[in-house]
Amino acid sequence: MKLSKQERIGLMIIMAVVIIALGAFLMVKPKIEEMNRNKETMETKQKEFDEKKAKADTKSSLRTQIEAAYEKGEDTADMFFSEMDGYEVDDMFREFLENREYTKPDANKPEEQSKILIEELKIGNLDTETLSPSFLEIRPITYPLKQFATQGGVTLSKEEQAEQLRKAALAAALGGDQTIGATSISFTAKALSNDELIKFADEINNFVRKENGNVVRKAMKTQNIELTYNDITRKYDEMIEDMLKEAEADGKAAFERDFHVSLSGSGSSGSNLLTPTPDADNNNNNNKSNVSDYLCSWENTLTLYSVERMQNPKPILDAQDGIVSSEE
Repeated sequence: MKLSKQERIGLMIIMAVVIIALGAFLMVKPKIEEMNRNKETMETKQKEFDEKKAKADTKSSLRTQIEAAYEKGEDTADMFFSEMDGYEVDDMFREFLENREYTKPDANKPEEQSKILIEELKIGNLDTETLSPSFLEIRPITYPLKQFATQGGVTLSKEEQAEQLRKAALAAALGGDQTIGATSISFTAKALSNDELIKFADEINNFVRKENGNVVRKAMKTQNIELTYNDITRKYDEMIEDMLKEAEADGKAAFERDFHVSLSGSGSSGSNLLTPTPDADNNNNNNKSNVSDYLCSWENTLTLYSVERMQNPKPILDAQDGIVSSEE
């Protein structure tokens, strides 16, 4: 079939369009997609570069912050005991008992040591204890008339609001619970007076240790001191005994008056009817004084808290910075 000139021109135009379309689909489109992928990759790499550059810019200041945090943590660790075996704790406490000094709050001169006797000294094994921040909470009282007057709600004063904000800030700064090492020392302290026991409790409260050339007050917990005043107890016992004797005498007098019977004679109608006659041995034992009755005692358990010292980060930081120590 012979095409005319116009048909041949039209066919050539159609073929050119088809070739251009195929070229755009097979060559141009993949290149455009590749360009888009390269653009996304470049943006990702640029973002990573910016982040690493920001970290590099803070490297010097970050090292300063780490070293400052270490120095602060090092001082804090000095407030705690180092982890000790049982015999080390025993030696430390006995050394304290021998060398303790008591200083009154209103005096600068050390006074005489408290005169106490330590019995039943027991050293516990190294263990752990979880500490958590706590604050004194005073619970408000409620009663119907108060609820009626306040309509069930109470407006806090400015001082109370400030106190709540202070406690919230302290709780945030202290953080949550922390588990640390703990060792217990249990003992019974005895003395001739409660004043000596109170003086000894002050000596424990003022316990310090000399370490690395510094005098440091260590972290420990002691139980509440509960004292029994034996002289007062004896006075009350004597009062009760006198009251019983008086009641017995009144009872005998009433019995004799109502039944016309004399209880002061001997035999079956004597005083043996109401009160048995103690033998001589019992009388002698009752007249003897027991030394323990005149001793004041305090049972207590001390808890020593221990935290390991933080490792010095300088060698690690030097290695990261490529600094070679001259000591090596």
